[in-house]
Amino acid sequence: MSDVKRWNAGQLDQIFQTVQQRLQVLTHSGDDFGKVIPIEGWEGPAADTAGSAHKSLMSRLDKLAAGASIVHKAIGQAADAITGVQHAITNAEELAGRYGYQIADNGAVTDRYPDCKAPPELNPDDRARARTEVADALAQALRTADDIDNDLASILGRAERGEFDTGNETSVSAAAADGTKDPGLTLLEPPNNGNPTQNAGWWNSLSPAGQAILLRDHPDWLGNLDGLPGSVRSQANIARLPAERADIQRQLTEAQSFVDQVPRRLSRCPESAAAPDRARALLRKPDHRHRSATVDPGS
Repeated sequence: MSDVKRWNAGQLDQIFQTVQQRLQVLTHSGDDFGKVIPIEGWEGPAADTAGSAHKSLMSRLDKLAAGASIVHKAIGQAADAITGVQHAITNAEELAGRYGYQIADNGAVTDRYPDCKAPPELNPDDRARARTEVADALAQALRTADDIDNDLASILGRAERGEFDTGNETSVSAAAADGTKDPGLTLLEPPNNGNPTQNAGWWNSLSPAGQAILLRDHPDWLGNLDGLPGSVRSQANIARLPAERADIQRQLTEAQSFVDQVPRRLSRCPESAAAPDRARALLRKPDHRHRSATVDPGS
């Protein structure tokens, strides 16, 4: 807990700016270097040797540019994500203080009134719920912090080992642009079978950018997740509607295709000739025993 509170997002932002500036120098200079060979009219063994060395250097520049681009992106994401985690910890500390608790450097929640001598205005049941909420919020914040730390360390290690191979790019700028397609840091899934306070703690530990990404890419994670704000769940459910409609339409199409094939299957059974018409009627007839599901904006 104390380590995470000391993380310096501002310092990461400064590194982010430095990497961005040096990446620009690398791409511009690299593209200029890429134009020096071939030299028109220069042929022979020396020209071949120079061309081979030039190609090798360009390949190294491409990898450097791609790696720097991915590192640049990951550092920016980490700075945003750390801010989200620290805000979640601050909010948990404020909630703990209001109900007579304090948080130790190791994340333990301790009672300032251990002998049940809390002020009368602090309801015991409310205090118990607050303690659970604080503990869950801290657990999810530290879970997110571990993920940020591990992801960024992994990306920096891959960059140091030169593992970002972009293939056959046409320029250093193209290699750098290709590097931005890397997802960078991952985003944790919600806690497995989490209760509402655990889910809320997870959501609040994410940066606004991370929350926006999940709403865009994984609304199915959020729509039915107890503990998240109603507006978030409504937005997630609305985002899911096109996919749900498409799936229902696919099922209807498959069912209609099956019904259309019934006459051929029953052609040897004249007494069943009316079966296709009955099947089509069933498709059209609403079944009041199974009402169509609707999306509740608050669930």
